[in-house]
Amino acid sequence: MKKKLLIIANSTTYHQAPRGIQANRIIAYLAGIVNVFLITSNKSIPDHNDYFDKKIKFIYVLKQSSNNYFRFQQFFLGFLGSFDFFFMIKSYRKARKILKQNKIDIVVTHSVKISNAFTGALLKLRLGNNIKVISFYSDPFSFNNYINNLGFKKRIVLKLEKFLFKNQDIIVFPSKIMVQRYQELYPEYFHKFRHIPHSYIKNNDSRDSEIIKSRIKNKKIIISYIGSLNNIRNPIFILDYIEKNISFFKGNIRFEFVGPKSRDLLDDYSKRKGIHDIVKYIPKINVKKAEELAMASDILLLMDANVDRSPYLPSKLVDYLSYNTPIIGFSNKNGESYRVLKESKHFPLEFIEIYKLKDLINEILSNYNKWDFESLDYDINNVGDSWLKILN
Repeated sequence: MKKKLLIIANSTTYHQAPRGIQANRIIAYLAGIVNVFLITSNKSIPDHNDYFDKKIKFIYVLKQSSNNYFRFQQFFLGFLGSFDFFFMIKSYRKARKILKQNKIDIVVTHSVKISNAFTGALLKLRLGNNIKVISFYSDPFSFNNYINNLGFKKRIVLKLEKFLFKNQDIIVFPSKIMVQRYQELYPEYFHKFRHIPHSYIKNNDSRDSEIIKSRIKNKKIIISYIGSLNNIRNPIFILDYIEKNISFFKGNIRFEFVGPKSRDLLDDYSKRKGIHDIVKYIPKINVKKAEELAMASDILLLMDANVDRSPYLPSKLVDYLSYNTPIIGFSNKNGESYRVLKESKHFPLEFIEIYKLKDLINEILSNYNKWDFESLDYDINNVGDSWLKILN
């Protein structure tokens, strides 16, 4: 008889890329092996099961709180991140019924919204050893650089985080640096922490595909960054460098920054008239177009958060690995992205090494078809097997 598993995740479809893509892949993989019961939200799209190849028989769609609620929550409780109190209560009640009616004893929460982790912890607190709770944290909670949780807010977050970790059996992080930092912060929960990275679906196309072969020698080189930009992941240092070396880039290279951007970055870009034919800011595009753009790019660009021991493993970096296209990534040397880029034999640079960018681009292009990249073990089959092991 197949094992039964309840998964609680707000974002579960490609419609909510990139977070929905990552959840979708692992849920679809597990659903091909075990019986998955899924609690998700109406904010994906109504026809959820089309995104799982009809693998999931039991999907429970609950209404997520309104945008007005999140504006209120961000104003007063922004330090809690993406916390949906009402969805937490509804998913807790629904989960209790599903677990009892179907005799399920394993719960996995996917914490795109931290409130999902609280749902799992509350279930564990109520049901104790009758269930096993596994929680996945794509980003850290107490040391998240994208959330202002200083002073008394930090103390509140640490208390809440300790409650979560106490009431979860296995705690999964996609980043090795995140695991290390949590082991230092909570040595008493050392035995609960696991590292399972984000995943990609192996892309059979590569630099030798027809798309790549169609490039001609005099074609303008495309360097693409795909993902959101903000004050933490900030391209201004690259734009400054381009302005100082405009003769190198002009007419030869185009940078495309694709995805949502903060107002400050848009205002800054509008003032840099001299680089508009080199640098293009493109709004958010759908997943299919993003994949096409990545395949059509000569070099892919990554920017990690410019923080010490950066714990983040951007899902875009894992997706980039599947294209077998050279990746230039800016990250501090002790960060997770730097580690992944180095181990996969791509091209990590520290932020202070921006002066090397011209020479690195020349080096990549002059040996374009000779690079031998490592795909690591992030293929969905490897990552899915790691998940199956912790379910047992």
